[in-house]
Amino acid sequence: MSYSTEYRAHLSSAYRGAPPAAATAPAAAPPRRHVVSPPDASEQWYLEPTPSNRMVLALRSGIDDEVSWALLRLANLSNEHGHRFNLAAIPGLTDALFLWPQEFIAAYREEQLRHALFAPTTSSASCQKHAVESLLVLRNASLLETNATHLFNHSRMIPTIADILSLPDIADAYPEFLYYALELLQSLAPNVVLPAPDSADTQPIPLSALYDIAKTTTDRTMLIAVFSALTLILSHPSNVSHTQISSISPAILVLPLSTDTPLLTAALDYIFTVLMHPPAAKAFLLRLEMPSTVKMLVALLKAEQPEEIKEIPIGPPIRTDQVEAKREDYVLTEEDKQRLIPMAEPERSFDWMGTVFEFSAGAEQTQVTFWTLYRDTFTPYADQQPLLPAAEIIKNVTIAFPQSQAMVLPGDTPRFIIQNIRRRARPSEADRTRFKCRWERETCQAGGTPFSSPDELYAHLLGHLDTAEPAACAWGTCAHPATSLANLRGHILTHLPPPVDPPKHPSQPSGITLSASQMTPEPLANPIAREPPPPPKTTLKYSVARAHAPSTTLTALLILRLVFHAAFPRYASADAPGEDDERFGFPEIPASAGNAAAGEQDGGADAAEDEGERRGQRAFESVRTLLTGVKLADDALMGWIAEMISAVGGIGGE
Repeated sequence: MSYSTEYRAHLSSAYRGAPPAAATAPAAAPPRRHVVSPPDASEQWYLEPTPSNRMVLALRSGIDDEVSWALLRLANLSNEHGHRFNLAAIPGLTDALFLWPQEFIAAYREEQLRHALFAPTTSSASCQKHAVESLLVLRNASLLETNATHLFNHSRMIPTIADILSLPDIADAYPEFLYYALELLQSLAPNVVLPAPDSADTQPIPLSALYDIAKTTTDRTMLIAVFSALTLILSHPSNVSHTQISSISPAILVLPLSTDTPLLTAALDYIFTVLMHPPAAKAFLLRLEMPSTVKMLVALLKAEQPEEIKEIPIGPPIRTDQVEAKREDYVLTEEDKQRLIPMAEPERSFDWMGTVFEFSAGAEQTQVTFWTLYRDTFTPYADQQPLLPAAEIIKNVTIAFPQSQAMVLPGDTPRFIIQNIRRRARPSEADRTRFKCRWERETCQAGGTPFSSPDELYAHLLGHLDTAEPAACAWGTCAHPATSLANLRGHILTHLPPPVDPPKHPSQPSGITLSASQMTPEPLANPIAREPPPPPKTTLKYSVARAHAPSTTLTALLILRLVFHAAFPRYASADAPGEDDERFGFPEIPASAGNAAAGEQDGGADAAEDEGERRGQRAFESVRTLLTGVKLADDALMGWIAEMISAVGGIGGE
C-alpha cells in the first residue's frame, strides 16, 4: 500500500504541529540536528550537571551491564579528562560511587568474599569488580584539588577508607582494592587531623592498620602507598603526637634497595617525617637498628654521588721529543758476494732479494731503486753471469715475497713502486755479537766467530762440558758453584740470549723527556753533552662532585643530621635554622614537638638520654672513615659533613 505525496506531507506537518501544506506544495524535509563533538572527544554530554545524568542513573539501576558500562566510561573520563571531571557538579554521582565499595565491605565482613574454597559466584565477582572500579574513579578524580576537597568533606569518604583499612587480610585477598584506597588517602591526607591519642573520640584513620600493612606486606607498590600516606598524615603539625618510632622499621629494611628510586624515596621521606621530631630522634638512638641505619645512610650518600677526576699538572714545563734510532741499510758483505756471484739466474736474484730486503707491511720501494741496486751490484761481474732484464727482476719480487705487489700509483706523475718490502737494516754491534761464546771468561777459541742462532751456540757450549764432575760454570763472570754436568747443562741455558730483543713495555715512553728551555734538536751528536733531564711530567689527581646530588641523597643527609643533633645536642642549638632560613622544601619542626610523645620513648629519663647519646656518638665514630669519602657539590651540605667529622674527631678529647 502506497501513500500519496500530499498525505505524507500532511502527516509530517501534523507531527510537527504545523498546518497541512497545500496539495501542490512539495514536502519540506525536517531540519537535521547538528551535533558538535568536543574537540578532545571527552563526550561532554555524559558530564551534564543534571539529576537525570545517564551515568548516575546507570550506577543506581543495579543492572550489571549498565553499571559496568557506566564505571568503565567514568574511569576513562576521570583519567583522560580529569581537569574537567568535577564530582560536585553532577548531583548524586559521588553517592552512587560509594554504593559498591560499601556493599563489598559488608560482604567481606560477612565472609562471603573470604576464604572461598571454590570460584566466587557471579554476584560476588560483579560486586568485587564494581567496587574496585568505583574506587579507581574516586582515586582518579581526587587528583584534582577541587575533587579532593569535595571528597574530604563528604560524609562517606573517611569512614569508607577507615573500613577498608580495618578489613582483615585485605592486602592479601584483594590488593588492588586496598591499593586504590591508599592512593585515595594520599590525596586526602594533608587535610586529615587526628584527635589526641588520649581522646575518647574515634580515630578517623586507623594508623595501626597502616603500620600493620607496612610490616606484613611484601608488595612494593603497597609499601610506597603506605609510606606516602603516613608521611602526609604525620607531616600535619596537629598529628605530631601520633608519631611512633617503631613504625620506621619497615622503612629501614628497604634502604639497601638503592636502585629502586620510588620505593627508596618513599621510605626516606617517612623516616625523615618521624625523626623530624626531637623526642622521636632521641628515642631512635636507643633502638637496635640505629647503628646499622647510620652506616646504611652514609653508604647511600657515597653510592649516589656523581664524581669526576680532575688533574692538576705540577713540576716544571717539559717537552717530549720522538727520537728514532738511526737505521742503516744492509750492505752485502764479502761472504755474501762470494756466495751470490757464482750462482745462476734467476736463483741468484731470489737469494739476493732475501739477503738485502725483507717483508714489511705498508712499506714500499720504487721499482727504479730496486732495479738500480740489482744492476750496480752485479754489473762488475756480468762476464761471469749475465744480468736479468728489469722486467724479469720486478716480476721475480712477487715470487721471492708472495705478499709484495708491483703497482703503479696514478697521479700527475705516475709512481712505479713495489709494496710491502723494505731494505734490511745493517746489524748493530750487539746483534753481531749476540751469539758469541763467552766461555772461559771470553777466551774461547771460537769466541771470535759469533754463531747465527741460540741452537748453534748451545751445541758449541756442550763441547765445553766434556770435563770431570763436579764442574763450575765458566761463562763470563758467572759465579755459579760447581755442580754435576746434568745440572750444569740446564744452567747454561740461562746464559743463551733470545733470538731477538724483547718488545718494549707499553708503559715505556716512545720519546725522551727534555726541558722546555732546551731547543737543541734531537738526537744529539754527543748525547753526553745533553742537559740533565727534568723530572717526568707529574699530575695531581683528585675526585670532586660532578653535579648536585639527587633528592634521595639530600633526604638521607637530612636524616643523618637529625640523628647527629640527637647524639650531639650541643650542635643542635647552634645550627637550628631560623624562621627565614632555607629548609630545602621540608616543613619546619613544630615548636610543640619537644613536649610531644614519640612512640615508645621516655623523654623524662635523663639516664636513657645519656645512654642514647653515647650510642649515637659511637655509631658516628664507626662511620667517620666513610664520611670522609663523601663529596657533594653544594658547599652548605659539605659543611654538614665536615661538622659531623669534626664532632666525631673531638670525642676522644672530651
